Amino acid sequence: MIGVARTSRQILSAVALTVALCGGVQGAAGVAHACSVDRGSGLLPVPVVIPVAPKPGDILRADSPQAYVAARLVARVPIARIVLWLDGKEVTPAEVGADERHLSLFYQPPRWHAGGHAVRVEVWAGAVAQKTWHFWIGPSIQPTMH
Repeated sequence: MIGVARTSRQILSAVALTVALCGGVQGAAGVAHACSVDRGSGLLPVPVVIPVAPKPGDILRADSPQAYVAARLVARVPIARIVLWLDGKEVTPAEVGADERHLSLFYQPPRWHAGGHAVRVEVWAGAVAQKTWHFWIGPSIQPTMH
């Protein structure tokens, strides 16, 4: 039983260290997806990419006000470069943020086509992080004339 308690404390210590290295990122999804440590950069934490809209697996109508791409980026050092791809094509997002370490990306294509879509975000900030997620766009609802 003593071995189990010691192992549990070691696991909790490792989790606490990971969260501390990542700047106390809130939310299990952010920690689980991108709070790994890049061993080649002197234990520099990898930046975090958090999908905001659409969420992975979402299904939206093309005419929905939520039919846009958004992601939150968090890094321990200033973000040097960001690349956003939508369906394999590099696009230019709008970037806003409080400082060079906390940014949000937004992109809305001129027109959505119905079907599956893929978003990929890559961030360079001392180390490189990437996140890819998929969602579906359904057809718009056309108003009918009576």
